[in-house]
Amino acid sequence: MKVLLCTFQAVAVFLLAGVAYGSAKSLPKDEIPVVAVVSELQRHLVLDNYEKWAPGLNWQKLRDFYQKRDFYPVWLNFNGPTEKAAIVRDTLIFSYNEGLDPAEYHVPAIRYLWRAKKARSKARLELLLTDAFMRYGLEVSAGYQDPRAADFDWYVRQKKINVTDLLESILIADNTEKILHDLPPSHMAYFQLKEKLAYYRALAAQGSWQKVGFAPQLKIGMRHPQVINIRKRLQQEEYLPSGNKDQSDLFDDELALAVRKFQKLHGHKVDGIVGYFTRKSLNIGVEEKITLIKQNMERWRWMPENLGQRYIMVNMAGYQLELMENGESVMDMPVIIGKTFRATPAFIDTLKYIELNPTWKVPPRIAKEKFLPKLRENAEFLQANHLKIYDSWRRDAKEVNPASVDWQKISDTRFPFKLEQTAGPHNSMGRIKFMFPNRFRVYLHDTPNRNLFNRHVRTFSSGCIRLARPFQLANRILSWENTQNQADVKAQMASGETIRIDIKQKLPIYLMYWTVWVDKNGDINFRNDIYERNKKIATGSEHGVS
Repeated sequence: MKVLLCTFQAVAVFLLAGVAYGSAKSLPKDEIPVVAVVSELQRHLVLDNYEKWAPGLNWQKLRDFYQKRDFYPVWLNFNGPTEKAAIVRDTLIFSYNEGLDPAEYHVPAIRYLWRAKKARSKARLELLLTDAFMRYGLEVSAGYQDPRAADFDWYVRQKKINVTDLLESILIADNTEKILHDLPPSHMAYFQLKEKLAYYRALAAQGSWQKVGFAPQLKIGMRHPQVINIRKRLQQEEYLPSGNKDQSDLFDDELALAVRKFQKLHGHKVDGIVGYFTRKSLNIGVEEKITLIKQNMERWRWMPENLGQRYIMVNMAGYQLELMENGESVMDMPVIIGKTFRATPAFIDTLKYIELNPTWKVPPRIAKEKFLPKLRENAEFLQANHLKIYDSWRRDAKEVNPASVDWQKISDTRFPFKLEQTAGPHNSMGRIKFMFPNRFRVYLHDTPNRNLFNRHVRTFSSGCIRLARPFQLANRILSWENTQNQADVKAQMASGETIRIDIKQKLPIYLMYWTVWVDKNGDINFRNDIYERNKKIATGSEHGVS
């Protein structure tokens, strides 16, 4: 190995000293091809302007990398591409399985140049492999898009991947395949989506799906020509057995059962009736579903690698919260999220404390936009809603007599007071609140409006997450703390006093946005893009070289 490195260094010095390639004839015969590639790499990266050949390559990173190596190739030896090069090439080819496009990693060009004989072609193969590896390493690990550019309401810190260090590590490692295998996210949810991506591609290979045309609401016992199309469509996605030859126009029990399952997995009212929304979901094509799966795989690439042993995961698009422990869901419940014009942002924080019998300090925006118009109409609004008014947001703020304020003169642009709702069953926070202080003033909390959990679309809050079963969540979390029991919480609640319970163990909270996921039964779920956050998530990027 030392002899080989000395030879490499001698070749580099030989070239950099300006010795013409023709003088290399005195070298051993099997080293001449490598010398020629070194010369071509130097020409491509330093001496001549070859960027027009492949404008999509990261030329600056390539120059920095190869200059440190005296332009010596890392993927080629005297006999051509190395075994490592072949492993990397195959990984790039199968990037398709990760929801990525192999053409973005120059796979067609790499295949074309693989057995090249000319030094210039070999040098180009070398550069394409290096650039492709660096791009793939970054994009399969951390995503191919800037998360904030793709979703302006995404506030999770972007992963930092040093692709040069990654490249250096794979060049000296013996376990190349394992390193490449470990680059994609290791989350089970990502792996499940990857499996479903292969499944839906197999369905796509069988042809496009049956469209369901306009018809009145269809239900059990009815006959209609569209029933035949509904039956075919559900067979294509295997909600009905594909071997079922029944093509009757009768809406029977078996079809109703398949429709109910379809509705459940698409977030619709589960009634077995094919109406407007069910028909709309039935008309989503297989290619569109593949795109949705790939978009959600990309979101998982934006996530931290380690979510924690215990954590709270809120899926806004699914209106669902799960309490996770050791990778398993130990509790789940419906939630209510922000209105479409006051959308709940996606971010990560840590639970700091639980507040019993909380008060509610009304955010200035809500006070200005929602409450001020009502105060102008009715000065008794504050009293009717158990709201107190203070002269500022300072700790020593003084309470103000509402009758002393001329609400007609208060500016629409700046609300000068603090409004606070007293504790009790009337409070908008309900009887319990889960606090993780953040710049968005978004928290998890109870709600007095329990009837809203019966809705299928639950975008009713001003940004906070309302919980269907907050006390069960609190009891489970406090059982981990070993400082409170269920009886203690009930007694403290009954006192009516506002009580803070600090959480000592780290419990991350993830407010996320998944429109596609696989549930604990192994079924894939699709949901509407309620906040329209998928629109800017492409299913690939453009690199300029194929």
